[in-house]
Amino acid sequence: MENKFKSKLEEAEKKADYLLDSLFGKNAEDVGKEDDDRQLLKDYASHTEQSKEFNIDKEWLKFSYRRHSRSMLYAASVAVILILAILIISNPGNEFLDQNLLTEQEVIMPVDGVVTLRLAGGKVVSLDSVMTDIEIVPGVEVNQIEQEIKYNKQNNQVEDIPYEMEEYNELFIPKGKSYSLILSDGTKVWLNAESSIRYPVQFGSNERRVVIDGEAFFDVAHDTGKPFVVQTNDYNVKVLGTKFNVNAYKDEKVTATTLVSGLVSVSKVGANDLLVNPGEQISFNRSDGSIGKKEVDVELFTSWVDNKLKLESMRVEEIFRILGRRYDIDVFFSDEGAKDVEFTGKIPLNDNLNVILDQISIISNIEFQIEKRLIVVRYKD
Repeated sequence: MENKFKSKLEEAEKKADYLLDSLFGKNAEDVGKEDDDRQLLKDYASHTEQSKEFNIDKEWLKFSYRRHSRSMLYAASVAVILILAILIISNPGNEFLDQNLLTEQEVIMPVDGVVTLRLAGGKVVSLDSVMTDIEIVPGVEVNQIEQEIKYNKQNNQVEDIPYEMEEYNELFIPKGKSYSLILSDGTKVWLNAESSIRYPVQFGSNERRVVIDGEAFFDVAHDTGKPFVVQTNDYNVKVLGTKFNVNAYKDEKVTATTLVSGLVSVSKVGANDLLVNPGEQISFNRSDGSIGKKEVDVELFTSWVDNKLKLESMRVEEIFRILGRRYDIDVFFSDEGAKDVEFTGKIPLNDNLNVILDQISIISNIEFQIEKRLIVVRYKD
């Protein structure tokens, strides 16, 4: 066992040296760019016998530590992670890991809350069990399979109802959950943790309007004669058929709408309507009331739909606000400056939080103390 471990360690060190040489051969401003580093990972992975098992996309926690960073510090950090990764990847059974170490800490997984649906009459239905073929209103029935609820028009000839006769349902997503919804017009909505949406069971004749709190991604069914409107506490988003994300959590200082495809119009009382093109984001600052528009990497704002969090120079304080909704944790910063440490990479949103925190600590100068669901963040001594 000892000789086998030594052999694997030597192999890992060689690969780390290869990566360091490659990194130092690049310009300083290129060190840490995800595309370049991903290619380096592919290059050294191709030299291992287990290259088929080395899935670059699943190496989910490759952070680059960006706060007061230096090229050598970053490269050394990557090399350390590389050594650990090769040892683990080349040993699927994890024979080099002391399993006792994994049981000393409490495993912190996303909380298992219950999604609830409030019907028009006020009745609240728990969606922790399967609902099938329930007629909500004449001509429209709802069914639920796994993490999705769907409204079906049973008769395409059912006439649109007057706006004042619309009956509303409201879907509540707790911490630790994400959920999807298909509205009666075919529009699909993904809801993030700690979010809610209020919507008509059957849309009226004038427009398709829903109200959200929290975060939701929309894939809107096209209907030129009936605009789709998403209402938040701060503004309205009007579309005909498109894909976009709306982040309107009450505890965020800035709310934002990010467009993936199509065209949307954002309106706010007292301000001119703003058109948003694909790859652009409209943001509203709740502190000063300002509205801005900029080009963005849309994946940074939509990756949560696939239970991942893509980061680009994201502050630790912001990262923990997002993780808090998934894991139902409280966070205390014993060192205020630790809030401003920035990371770039990807985090899974459905894995053991201890693993995520350990990887962050390995490549940065911050560490964590875990007391049940309280996370204390501080600088390393």
